[in-house]
Amino acid sequence: ELSEVEKTYDGAAEEEIQTNNTAQSSEVAEKPDSHRLVSAMKRPSPLVIKNCKLVSLQWHFHSGPTMCAHEAPRETIFGVPTLMENLCGMKFLLSPPSFFQVNTPTSERMLDRVADVAQLKANTTLLDLCCGTGVIGICLSKYVKKIVGIEMVVSAIDNAKVNAAT
Repeated sequence: ELSEVEKTYDGAAEEEIQTNNTAQSSEVAEKPDSHRLVSAMKRPSPLVIKNCKLVSLQWHFHSGPTMCAHEAPRETIFGVPTLMENLCGMKFLLSPPSFFQVNTPTSERMLDRVADVAQLKANTTLLDLCCGTGVIGICLSKYVKKIVGIEMVVSAIDNAKVNAAT
């Protein structure tokens, strides 16, 4: 059975994407024909799922038995190669392998609570482990003297540097 995304392609996905759907994941067995997918997305009814509009479609191939490397080469088939998200009144640049908490209203409430519980003060140095794109540290920066972010995904580190500078 086709997923909601595939149904929206109005038949193009049926011909171009072969998937193995499980409760946990959806694997693309072969690279889709990018011209047909982009053409399908430009039809009068754009790809919209539950009020979300597709802004980027990317492809990378991995055939190994373990998780794909974070820095696996990716090809942007449609849209932009990186995303911008808003949280706590700030904009954050995100690359595909980077983590971002998509439930922003809950994230904002959680960060306010963390600031209260941790009793952050103007002389505090905040250690942000697995900092990703720097979201937590940057959002809490108004409460502390210094933030030290630790991350291993190179593209997330690059995003964090840009995010911290803006």
